[in-house]
Amino acid sequence: MRIFLTLFILCLGVSAQAQNFSNAEKAYIQGDYTRAVELGRALESADGYALAARANLVIAAYLEKDRERALLILQDALEDASKAVERDPQHIEGQLQKAIAMGYQARINRSTSLAKETRDLIDKVLSQEPNHDYALATLGGWHGESVATVGRFLARIGTGARKSGFTDAFEAAMQADPDNAATRAYYARLLLDIGGKKFQARAAEVLDEAIRTPPRNAFEVMMQMQAIALKDALASGNKQALKDRIKDFTPFD
Repeated sequence: MRIFLTLFILCLGVSAQAQNFSNAEKAYIQGDYTRAVELGRALESADGYALAARANLVIAAYLEKDRERALLILQDALEDASKAVERDPQHIEGQLQKAIAMGYQARINRSTSLAKETRDLIDKVLSQEPNHDYALATLGGWHGESVATVGRFLARIGTGARKSGFTDAFEAAMQADPDNAATRAYYARLLLDIGGKKFQARAAEVLDEAIRTPPRNAFEVMMQMQAIALKDALASGNKQALKDRIKDFTPFD
């Protein structure tokens, strides 16, 4: 009887944990990122901290207008992701959120050493799940952001980032998750930022795909709106307008 009671209590605890995570995840899906952070952290679990990190990264990179405040939130996101990985060193989401936060900091601080640490973490995830769509998009972002920030030559010399790595990773990510509007919008923005006729033509195609793809959450809605704005700027033929839109949608720029 005592064993049965103990098992029953444990099952209740697991059920409550799952329900609470579901509430945190629902807040993220609906775009209530501050609430998602609060609910995720309250769980004190790898899943909870990883979700808190993801929500904080959206706030820091896309919503917070004050740069200094955004940088503080970015650091919070890194700490949340690190807690997720501390609780479960193989946690896919936690590792990816940590890599994204580190990647932002590497670009902001022009740190090649941090960029290499970021790449190592992404590679670790891909060694666990080679066809993970989010990991592939993160790898594409790592290559693309490096090339867009310092140029093709310096990116290759400094960190090993390459244009071919950028396009290969994003094309694979889109194949792995054909219904992700956000990946397409992000890819198109980097294609336009790096520039060139070939990349601009591919960006136009990817933007159309992003706009046609039904969004599954508030973040994808936001990224789809970016895709619409980028398409309009590209279609206008106004190079400065396009440059301004790219800058508007580049986190921490």
